[in-house]
This record gives sequence, structure tokens and C-alpha cells, in this order.
Amino acid sequence: MRPMRIGYLYEFVAFPPRGGNQLHAYQLIRQFQALGHEVFTVGDPSVPGVNSLPKGRPGIEAISSECDVLYQRVDGNPLGRSPDLVRELERTQKPLVWEINAPANEDLAFSWLGGRRIPPRHSIGWWLDRARRTVHAARKIPKIHREERLRRRLAKRVKASICVSSALARYSKEGLGIEDTLALPNGSDPELNHPGRAPAPLPAELDNHLKVLYAGSPIYPWQGIDILTDTISLHRAKSDVPILFILLVNQLSDSIPVGENCLTVESVPYEEVGSYIAAVDVCLTIHPEYFWSPWKFHGSPMKLFDYMACGKPVLCSRVGQMGELIKESENGFLFDNTPEDLLRKLEELHTRPHLLEPVGTQAREDVLTRFNWRRIAEETLEVFERVTSRP
Repeated sequence: MRPMRIGYLYEFVAFPPRGGNQLHAYQLIRQFQALGHEVFTVGDPSVPGVNSLPKGRPGIEAISSECDVLYQRVDGNPLGRSPDLVRELERTQKPLVWEINAPANEDLAFSWLGGRRIPPRHSIGWWLDRARRTVHAARKIPKIHREERLRRRLAKRVKASICVSSALARYSKEGLGIEDTLALPNGSDPELNHPGRAPAPLPAELDNHLKVLYAGSPIYPWQGIDILTDTISLHRAKSDVPILFILLVNQLSDSIPVGENCLTVESVPYEEVGSYIAAVDVCLTIHPEYFWSPWKFHGSPMKLFDYMACGKPVLCSRVGQMGELIKESENGFLFDNTPEDLLRKLEELHTRPHLLEPVGTQAREDVLTRFNWRRIAEETLEVFERVTSRP
């Protein structure tokens, strides 16, 4: 493949990675560079080796002029917040590829999922909470419709899209009208995340416990902290099976469960998370369904692939991409997204520990062969090559 000059358009600082969006951009840039290509950004000189152009109209026009292909991140943030970029995308003759990470209605996750626990169903508090969420969502709808109209207009100039899940591939084709669409899940770095990591120290008296890891943010409602909290309470009240829940969170919150069956660790750097993965038996990836969206849960959780890269069995919500990529008792385990089913699966794994190692081994193999950043970059570059070779 001939060397290309890639203009990567996103609106954050990618290095050091502090979240999934930064990690995605950083890893792709690293792989593009390793494969012999030159990467240009606007307003982000943080990644070593990039050609960073200044923010604003001059930088946007320069990246459009200098590069062979423009690769634009499309997520829950509005494209319309940068009028200069919109104007340039409408006039440029350079091939434009979209990296689609979310539809505009992702903003409704805060309305319908909320950041705290919902009162008991059909209580007065439940109805008041429902009314408050409805009003909150209604205020967002006009902005979401405006953003989707803008996306459909710009999509007419998009040569291809790369989507992190099959749900987003449907959104790209049916919602935006982009026919050349590739579903390409996220991945992990198998050199950073591997089974040889030294485990983080845990109390010796917990050796007979099934140690279960949850990593996420309590302020983001789509990371399942409410399901986990109810599971921990249910375990404490009704189960005799020794289970320790280890929570890695980026900040403390009153929504984080406390008790003798859980251990909370705050602000672990991304590079050190692997040591906690090495210390546990099972890793959780919990996500609620997006019932208000025609595309349902559309994410591609990066922690899922990091767990797999470390050779640990994952236990995932049976929704969206996780229900497609994880095969029960082969490369992971699935549960029905209720506290009752999550606890039932954990109790089952405690009584059948012989299942854990072969499932974790297969998960690691899947990352080595498929869910890794090198392969993601190679398939992305194949799309770039295809669209730049068209007349």
C-alpha cells in the first residue's frame, strides 16, 4: 500500500488517553504511523509524531489541502459546533470517510438512564422521576433533529463509513444513507494487556472468593452501575457463595456500592488496570439497552477487549455487539442484564471454576487474531485506499 497523508479530525486531546475516545484515536494514530503513513491533526499536538495544525479555519483548510484522505470522528457531540469545519467539508474535493461512534440521540442516555438509581416501580417517586426524565429528553429532541439533518446533508459527501458496531452500521446505511459501510469493532493492545501481568495485591483471606472486576465511571449511566449495585445488594442479602466485587472507578460517587463484599479502588491509570485484571477471576461488562433508540445499544466497549487480551473470561450484558461477539462458554459468558441473572451466573462460575481458564484462553486468541489495533488500522487503511483510488 502506498504511503498516505491522513487527516484525522476529532475534537479532543488524545494523549495520554483518559477515556475510550482518546484511546481509540491514539491507538489508530500509532498504528497508522507504524504502517508507514503520515497523520495530520487539528489542534492536537499531543500524540508523538503527528503534524498538528492550528485550530480554526486556517488549520482546517490546511489539513484539507495537505492530506490524501480526511477521516472524521462522528460521536454523540454535534458536528455543527464547528461551522468552519462544516463549511470545509461541504466544499472540499478530498475523499471523506466517517468514523461513526454514536448517533446524535446518544445524548438521551442521560435523560432515560439517569445518573442515579430509579425509585421503586410505580411508586409516587417513580412517576415523578419518569416525568422529570420525559421533560429532560423533550428539551433535547430539537437539537438532536437538527444534528441529524446536518449529518444527512454532509453524508452525501462521505465516500465510506467505518462503524464500531453492527448497530451503527445500520444507522450509517439506514439513517444517513451511506452505502459503503464497514462494521469494525474496537480492540485492544495485546502487548500492553496480556496474561503475564503481575497481579495487584489483594488480601490473602479472600483467596477462596470468586473475584469479580468492574471497571467504569459511576457518572456515566450507560456503564451499568445501577445493575451492579443491585447485584451486590442481592448477593449480600441472599447468597452464601463467597464473591468479592472489585470496582475500579475514575471518581467516587454516592452511587458506588459499599459493603464487606466489595472493594473500591479510585483513579487507576490505564496502564495499570491490567494488574487488577490479572488478580481476578471474572471481568464484567454491563450496559443497559437503549430502549428509546431505533439503533438500540450501539457501543463497542473497549474494556471488553482489554479483559479478553489479558486472558480473562468476561461476563457481559446480552445486548448489542456483546451478544454478537461473545459466544456462551466459548470466549466469554452472557447474562440477561438483570441483577438476578448476573448473580446466578456468578454463583454458577464459582461452582464450575474449570470453565474459566479455557474461556479466557480463547478470548486472548480472539484478540490476537481479530480484536487488536493493528488489524483495525489495516482494515481502516484498506477503506482509505479504496476511496482514494476512485475517480
